Amino acid sequence: MADYEVGYKKPPRHSQFKPGNRANPHGRGKRKRRTETEIVYEVMNGPAEFRQGGKSKRASRIELLIRADSDHVEA
Repeated sequence: MADYEVGYKKPPRHSQFKPGNRANPHGRGKRKRRTETEIVYEVMNGPAEFRQGGKSKRASRIELLIRADSDHVEA
């Protein structure tokens, strides 16, 4: 026991941990499972590149789907 110095922020080894006391008793939480709705929402609202008039632009996939649908209706 002579090799361990007792002092400021260094309690004696015999009293460092109380029996049954754990630092993190419940541990890290489990990952939340994503639903199909959440996955579809993320994919459809993610950015997509498209070309319009020779220029590269970005918009959400849902916006592109709506635009493509409205283009067919007008024709």
